[in-house]
Amino acid sequence: MPLKEFKCPSCGNVFEKLVKRDVASERCPNCGELSGMNYTGKCLISLGKGGGGCSGDCSGCGEGCSCGH
Repeated sequence: MPLKEFKCPSCGNVFEKLVKRDVASERCPNCGELSGMNYTGKCLISLGKGGGGCSGDCSGCGEGCSCGH
């Protein structure tokens, strides 16, 4: 189970949660609003190198992105 980062659109809270690979939203522990994935971190590509800023569009990265999107 991957550790994913979410950002609440209502209160701005950024939080991490261990979730199933296909989960794209979680309830904010701060206010209970449905929160989406936060795509501001680095991607880890399959070669073990840090990629650029993750856009969440793995089909366009072309480097074997394994960020879970």
